[in-house]
Amino acid sequence: MKYIKILLLSLLLNCSLIANNTKDQIIIKKPNENVNINIQNMKIADYIKLTAKIIKKNILLEGKINGSIDFISTVPVKKREVMDILLNVLATKGYTIVKDGDILRVIKLNEAVKNALPIVTTDSELSNNHQMVTKIIPVKNQNVDVVAVKVRHMISKGAKLVTFKEKNLMILSDFPKNIETIEKVIDSLQKDTKKSLVIVKLKNLPVTTANTQATKIASTLFNPRVEEDKITILPMKETKSLTIIGRKENIEIIKKLIVNMDNEATPIEQSMRVIPLYNNDVKVLFKSIMDIVKSKKYDDQRMRPTLSMDIGTNSIVAIGPKSELDMVEDLIKTMDKEKMQVYVMARIIEISKTKAAQIGAKYGLQAGKASNAGLFTLAANFGGPTVALDGALASMISIPVLSEGLALGSAIDFLQTHGAADIISEPSILCIDNKESTIFVGQTQSILTSTSTATSTTDLPVSTYKREKIGLKLSVKPRVANEKKVTLEITASIEDVLGSTGTTTGTPTTLDREVKTVTIVQNGETVILGGLIKKKESNSVSRVPLLGYIPILGQLFTHDTTDYDNVNLVITLTPYIIPSSSSLSELREKLTELQKLRSEYYEKAVERLKKHAED
Repeated sequence: MKYIKILLLSLLLNCSLIANNTKDQIIIKKPNENVNINIQNMKIADYIKLTAKIIKKNILLEGKINGSIDFISTVPVKKREVMDILLNVLATKGYTIVKDGDILRVIKLNEAVKNALPIVTTDSELSNNHQMVTKIIPVKNQNVDVVAVKVRHMISKGAKLVTFKEKNLMILSDFPKNIETIEKVIDSLQKDTKKSLVIVKLKNLPVTTANTQATKIASTLFNPRVEEDKITILPMKETKSLTIIGRKENIEIIKKLIVNMDNEATPIEQSMRVIPLYNNDVKVLFKSIMDIVKSKKYDDQRMRPTLSMDIGTNSIVAIGPKSELDMVEDLIKTMDKEKMQVYVMARIIEISKTKAAQIGAKYGLQAGKASNAGLFTLAANFGGPTVALDGALASMISIPVLSEGLALGSAIDFLQTHGAADIISEPSILCIDNKESTIFVGQTQSILTSTSTATSTTDLPVSTYKREKIGLKLSVKPRVANEKKVTLEITASIEDVLGSTGTTTGTPTTLDREVKTVTIVQNGETVILGGLIKKKESNSVSRVPLLGYIPILGQLFTHDTTDYDNVNLVITLTPYIIPSSSSLSELREKLTELQKLRSEYYEKAVERLKKHAED
């Protein structure tokens, strides 16, 4: 589109040149012929009449121009000077003269550029003209917009100056003498501003370093706002060189400085090193390494290493001086240490409030409640039995923590044995330090979203279902403080569907429950999450033997019962810290020993509890 505009403008200018070169110019016959005039207090309109007689041209005056003129002449004046006097007088009143066919018209000065001014191309055409004209002025060795800013204040009132960037041209509509003055100024600005180009090869300095330093020096020595003094330096990394553009003498100064800097720079040997990562993802660690390298200040930018990552081999590739590569490798080895792991054992339990209370009343136990607080209090009733503790197990878990864990496990097992607790799931997950891991326990359920009605007797209704995961989602993010203590960020969320999903369309109503917590626990210590309560309704039918099964009459000997109960979903989490991957098999052995210890502890605790209840 830009080139089409250029072509059209060029054609328009060329056509205008051919059509307007002579036709629209005011030509005075015998312009150098002398005439005698001496004017005192003559009205401007009368002087227009006088000028018309002298130059033998018809002048159209539309409207009234007030004012008068005085011209005292001691010597004869030329005919063309009579016309110049008229143009100057009219300009003071905001008017000028343009040729319109065979006559001359007096028009407002600010409308002259809209009246197809003649276009002049030569100096002789310009000097022989009297009215406002248009001239195309080419600008060389300078930016046409910069030159236009410098001369714009010189144009007369009502004149017009526009620039044509694509061809570095200036189009000026003004009085001939003013155009001549502006051309002289432009010629002066163009002198000695021809720019040269020099390419400087570099041996030692990096292109980026040399470019930065040379650009700073050039902007200090030469004013970048002065176009003829401005130096432009372009880095060429592919050829390891700098391209300098500017005046020849300025280029020589900068070139010498660059060559001196390059010769004084000591060559630095560059090498490459591939550093593999064994414990971290290169995409995660690479950003941290890059931030550290970027933040380090280098007086000599050649010392800064270049880093890249190879995802396929999980490695970082470093290029630079040996000393910096050693620094990067030490940094990577420090950050690529094997991370601790945390083995989290979970138990997801539903505890019936009613049945738990019944067991509490039967055995005379305190806090027979279906809650996390009640569970802790219930566990206190199971404390006390003495069991033989393995030495390796004691080194992993402290005695108080172990005792509390055994008591809590026995309490849960006791509730399960007596029907008050239902262990839904016992998942376990191996987590990396400071990384979130997720456990999902539930089912994928088909939910009816829409049903289309049959349009004819032969069509069948079409139902649309979508699959949704319904159940418990447990997220755990451990942060290991040391081998004895760990911080757990826990999020437990449960989503249940209320009512039947097969009889109604659309997204069903769901019941969402969520618990978020952050806790600090010791190695092997159990955390209990509770408060996720839901109401449970159960129906039961009791009949009198034999009689209850008699048709029709059997209903008299049948009793329907509806029981309501609150079920508390309790989640227990027990973290075990694994210092290294080699410790995982050792942990499994210790957990097997712990399970045997828990069974022994439970048997003794139940025996003691029954004896206490009998007493």
